[in-house]
Amino acid sequence: MSLTVRQVELDNAEAMQLIAALDAALWEVYPEDQETYAAGNRLPSDTTLVVAYLDGVAVGCGAFKPFDAETVEIKRMFTHPDVRGHGVATAVLAALEKLALGIGHTLAVLETGSRQVEAMRLYRKLGYQRCDCFGMYADMPLSICYKKRLVERG
Repeated sequence: MSLTVRQVELDNAEAMQLIAALDAALWEVYPEDQETYAAGNRLPSDTTLVVAYLDGVAVGCGAFKPFDAETVEIKRMFTHPDVRGHGVATAVLAALEKLALGIGHTLAVLETGSRQVEAMRLYRKLGYQRCDCFGMYADMPLSICYKKRLVERG
């Protein structure tokens, strides 16, 4: 299998389909809170968006937006359920970290939900450390936040 990750425009049709699938999944997992989270899920014009392709088929996505001069916030991470366990999310996150470093950011933060056990396991495995929740997530009891110092890989 061939896995590639590419930066795409914010209106990319494949990315929009993946994000729609992500939103539908989140509504299933967090029906009581998803409306509140929707405001934080918007992708402003300064967002960097990537799509993962497995044998040419769009199967995953992720994005980041500037948080401050040093930091990006990782957003909209999703892997299609049929291909989980094939390294898609790891490849997406690696691509996002490399792109963030390339434009001068050295720290990444992200938020996930307490019911997304697989996501939390992945972030810890990839070097993200639990931190205080930030911004709109600070007062949301289901939010779990992580951070990671970004470094060049050899």
